[in-house]
Parts: sequence; structure tokens; C-alpha cells
Amino acid sequence: MNQTEKTCFHCGLEVPEHLHLTVRYENEDHETCCAGCQAVAQSIIDAGLGNYYKQRTADAEKSELPPPEVLSQLKLYDLPEVQADFVEVGEGDEREAVLMLGGITCAACVWLIEQQLLRTAGVVRVDLNYSTHRCRVVWDEGKIALSDILLKIRKTGYTAAPYDAQKVEAQAQKERKQFIVRLAVAGLGMMQTMMFAVPTYLYGGDIEPLFLEILHWGGFLMVLPVVFYSALPFYRGAWRDWKNRRVGMDTPIAIAVVMTFVAGIYSLAVNAGQGMYFESIAMLLFFLLGGRFMEQIARRRAGDAAERLVKLVPAFCHRLPSYPDSEEIEEAAVVQLQAGDVIVVKPGEVIPVDGTVLSGESEVDEAMLTGESLPVVKRSSENVTAGTLNTGSPLVIRTDRTGNNTRLSHIVKLLDRALAQKPRAAELAEKYASSFVFGELLLAIPVFIGWTWYADAQTALWITVALLVITCPCALSLATPTALAASTGALADDGVLISGKQSLETLAQIDDVVFDKTGTLTKGQLSVSRIIPLGRL
Repeated sequence: MNQTEKTCFHCGLEVPEHLHLTVRYENEDHETCCAGCQAVAQSIIDAGLGNYYKQRTADAEKSELPPPEVLSQLKLYDLPEVQADFVEVGEGDEREAVLMLGGITCAACVWLIEQQLLRTAGVVRVDLNYSTHRCRVVWDEGKIALSDILLKIRKTGYTAAPYDAQKVEAQAQKERKQFIVRLAVAGLGMMQTMMFAVPTYLYGGDIEPLFLEILHWGGFLMVLPVVFYSALPFYRGAWRDWKNRRVGMDTPIAIAVVMTFVAGIYSLAVNAGQGMYFESIAMLLFFLLGGRFMEQIARRRAGDAAERLVKLVPAFCHRLPSYPDSEEIEEAAVVQLQAGDVIVVKPGEVIPVDGTVLSGESEVDEAMLTGESLPVVKRSSENVTAGTLNTGSPLVIRTDRTGNNTRLSHIVKLLDRALAQKPRAAELAEKYASSFVFGELLLAIPVFIGWTWYADAQTALWITVALLVITCPCALSLATPTALAASTGALADDGVLISGKQSLETLAQIDDVVFDKTGTLTKGQLSVSRIIPLGRL
């Protein structure tokens, strides 16, 4: 390498035309692409380790960037008119947004994303809710752009986009259908491979070699869709972990599946009578996918608490475009309303905006806000809140606040922020799950070697695979967050919303509860509990 070459002496990347940073090695100047490479290279040479540059077999590879069209799409999120719908402006250059993430499989994924973002200059705070896969990010607009945050998440191996309820629902439906199909393929594969394996269990020694080989080939063909389709989520998770130089709960599962499949192929090629292996793969993946599917259902129930509050606001309303000159009514979408628009809310309809009553008198059920069962009388010049129910007579209302500015929207944001906070148990699960898996993989090596020496390779394989599967930290990476998500969802179904990360942990230690009023403890809906006849009709 000499001065005329425009590649970095240290990392091998292209050197900018205007830059001239060199290091001295073997009486010759060599170009570097930045001050960092120059400092590192000079340190290596000064330490007497210059032979590294002679003995290395390849230069560093440049990290792969998304296609240009993807980069251009991400840049659109930096436009003020685009951010107006989902970005909150704080003090100074501080901005806050809620993102929906894809590709998360366990609590270790949450920990990785949070750590990657928190180490990025300009990112102030990150709160990722495992149960809903929503990520609340606060950043300094003067130091980093939103597109850079989205790109950082994408390069980590996950997808990210601004939160949109319709997109979240569509994505959830798509993931659910894919999961059901993968689970069905694994279930059918398990049944078919067992059909070929059971005869070898019962009559393996009495079956002629030709027919025994046919059974093994049948099991091999039946397990192919399971290995190459149903197991894809585990392969993707393991590959993503490998790229980020960490290990997660998908890593031991992927290794166990691949090891067993290769052993089955080897047994089939050498001697079909030694063991089939394939039915074990199908059964393992079926039960793992079934567990994850149930975990997905529990997470979805937990996330429905905030969604139910959002759905209190109707999609359409009755607008009075010429009020007070005319009371002609037209149908309008609530999202199109602006401050100052006049609407009429009929009895039995939900008020869609925060506003002021211009005319009319009615009773409004505000139980969703205050917990009080008795309706509140609303007259002219009094305020009404989005999400409350008009029970009496029509009200003409002037719109004051709509959309994300309503009181209901702020309650949803507070609830979402509370759900994003993690109890101590979940934080410990995220912190130690990766280390636990790494220790498990290290332990598997001497276990395999020891059993190979003590017994044989086939026995060592089964024991090692069992170690990888049984000691997989599902309790840390899945059970803890899933239990929290399920309990949060169950409480939300009963009308109890969790407001802090330590609420569930401290709930078991509570001896006495003091309520300020009894009205918040009743539903306010009379019903017949018992009929006592006092005589014959």
C-alpha cells in the first residue's frame, strides 16, 4: 500500500479526497480515513504490534446500509409537517415520539434496543413496553434526527415506524396469521413424523432394513417444512443476536434444531437403524411455537387497555357548518375537526372532542374519567370531555381540543408511559438473560465432550440438545414479562389501570386500602339480584 491508494491503511474503507491523515509504518506513510483510524493504527505500531497489518487476511467490511429508497423514506419523518401528527415538542430542542417496533421476541430484545439507543448521542430517554412493543423515545433535535433513530433500530435488526393504531392492528393481524400457519405446519409435521417413528419405537428390531429406511425417509420428508418454515423465527432471532454480538433465547433453540437435524441426516445416510431424530425436532418446535403463541395472546390483552380508551372516541360526528345562522347538519370525520368547529351530540352518543356547551342541557356520564356512576348535568358555557356519554338531550358543542390534545388522549399517554415502565423483576430478566444463555452455551461444550468420551456420540448429542432446550431461559426472557402483561390485562378488564412500575410488586404486601369515596367502587348499573315471591298470582 502506498500514498497513491485511496483506501484506509487500518480499516480498508475509502479515504475522502480532501483528507490527508497518515501513519508511519516501515519508513512509509500510509493514508487513513479518519482521525480515529489514525490514532488506533499509530498506537498499534508504537506498541510494537505492526506485524498485525502483515498477517491479517482481510480488511474491515463496511456495514451494510438499507437501500436508497428506504433511506429516503426515513428522511421524510424529519419534515415538520409529517412530525406534527405524532411528535410532541418539549423544552428547547427536546422531542418525544411513540414508535411501534417489529421483530421483538423476548425481554432481551427490549434490553438490546434500549441500550443501543441510549448509547447514541442525542437520545435522552427510551421506554420500551414489551407487552405492546411500543417505544417512547425522547431526543434532542439539535443533536440527532428522528430518521437517524429509526435507522439505528433498523441496523440493530428490528423494524420501527411512528405509532399508528390502524397500522398496529394490521401488523398484529398479519403476525397472528403467520404464527397460526407456522404452528399448523409444525403440528402437522409432528403428527406425520410420529406416524413414521412409532413403528420404529415398537418394532424397530423386527422391521426389515428396506422398510426401516423407507420409514426414516418418510420422517425426513415430513420434517422439512417444519425445519425450513416453522423454525424461521428462531433462526432470524439467533442471526440477529449474532450480528449484535450477544446471545438470546433463540440461540440455543436454533443450535439444538440444527444439531438434531444434521444428526438425523447423518444417521439416515450412514445407517438408518441408528435413530430417526426428526420427530423430536417437529415436536420441540410445535410446543415452542405454541408457547409463544399463547404469550402473544397475553401481550395483546395487556395492550388492549389503552386501545379501549382510544376507541371510546367515535370516528364520525354531526357538524353544524353554518351555526348559529343555520342548524343544518352534515356528517364529518372526527379527525377533520378543528378548534372552533361546532357539532351536535345527540342522546346516546359519545362526545368526540373537548369542548364548551353552546346550547342545550343534558346529563353526561363521566364514569370513564371520574368513576362516579351518577351522570353530571351540563348546561350552556360548561365544559365537556371527549369519551364521555351524553344520556339526556342534544347538546351543541364548540370544539376546543381534538385528537392528541384532548384530556382522554393525555390519559392514554400516561397509561402507555406507565405500562412502559418495567418492574424490578422485568429489569433483572432483561439484564441477566443474555449472560445466562452465554453460560449455558459454554457449559454445553464440555458436556458434549464428556459424554462422547464416557458413552458415545449419539448419547452425547441427545444430552447436549436436552441441555440447550431445557435450560433455555424462558422463565427469564418470556415468563416474567408475559406474567406482568397478563396480570396488567386482567386488571384492565376489571377497570383497574396500573399507573407505576412497582404497583404489581408491592400489591402483595398491602394490608389495608383506603378509598376517598364509595362511588368509584360501583358500576352504577342496577340489576335484579334475586326475586322473592310473596304470594301466588
